[in-house]
Amino acid sequence: MEKIDIKKFTSIEAGRVSIIMALYNMESLVYRAVSSVINQTYQNIEVIIIDDGSRDKGGAICDEIALEDNRVKVFHQENTGIAGAYLNAFKYVTGEYVLFVDSDDFIDPRMVEFLIETISKTDADIAQCRRKYFFDSKNNPEVEKYSDDLKINVLGSTEEILDDYFFERNILRNECDKLFRTNLFEGVECQKGMQHIDVIILMQVIVKCQKYAYIENVLYYVYKKPDSISRGEYNEMHWNDYMYINNFYQDYISKFCPQYLDFMHYRWVKSSMIACERMSTSKIITDKKLKIGKCREICRKNYRAAKVSKYYKDDKLMTHLKCFIFYMSPTIFMLINKVCHEFINLFVVKTVSMKNKINIVNKNE
Repeated sequence: MEKIDIKKFTSIEAGRVSIIMALYNMESLVYRAVSSVINQTYQNIEVIIIDDGSRDKGGAICDEIALEDNRVKVFHQENTGIAGAYLNAFKYVTGEYVLFVDSDDFIDPRMVEFLIETISKTDADIAQCRRKYFFDSKNNPEVEKYSDDLKINVLGSTEEILDDYFFERNILRNECDKLFRTNLFEGVECQKGMQHIDVIILMQVIVKCQKYAYIENVLYYVYKKPDSISRGEYNEMHWNDYMYINNFYQDYISKFCPQYLDFMHYRWVKSSMIACERMSTSKIITDKKLKIGKCREICRKNYRAAKVSKYYKDDKLMTHLKCFIFYMSPTIFMLINKVCHEFINLFVVKTVSMKNKINIVNKNE
């Protein structure tokens, strides 16, 4: 684990927002992402782009943008994964605040302005906006309309913030829709090579947060690509991240907020169920039976405690049913999931085929 050491590398400038973007093979999308950042109405920004060993023209595109706008700084490195890119980015941060933007997403022109205003009005450590997902990489979604009169909600204590975080009420477990005070990242640890680092970073930051503000405005737009790391076929990296993240949670909560340890029984059961759910349709995961056995062992160890926890009770009935079936028989659970997955795929293929036939008929007419 490597720690972020802000004091070692930087002198912080009041009011400036450091926008961090990790880049890897996004030549078709990165121009839109960077353009949305440099065209913010709030101009006191710096854009730190870490080209993490891209094999396409994405890095060169960013270099060209940097030549036109001196607020943009591009650093090229060998591929280390997103954790390594973030660790490197903090060496160059000079802003009082930090914002993360993924290189295939884009943000509203007033995102930084509104989040700065939110922090100014509330003295919050973190300000969050809403996000919107889109699936067409060629066409931007319709930008949500909003009022200039911000409706600000505030969580006013660390206890209130942690309750919200663990129950997943308003605080989303990712970093890209939030503006942070930079000092929150001092000493935050990341493991190079990990991809799903959102929860690792956010857990360490949330524990330090004394006031959290969120607004209803949709200001961050997330592109959900079919072959993304999180949506791709389940593989060894997913498995390793699943084990690492849960063990990290277990250790971190034990040390810094032990009053929430009952959350871990619920998390172990649900995440084990989800891991097996995704493994059931994977053709590339190795030692599948061994991993399923490990998940079953974890589930059986934690299920009874998880079932009486407030986090489990607060979850959906469908999650309760899936966890119960998985607890009783992982084999039956995975068989049901595989059949459902194949049925959905067949339905999608037939639907697309019918739409294509209709389009052909319409064109002929």
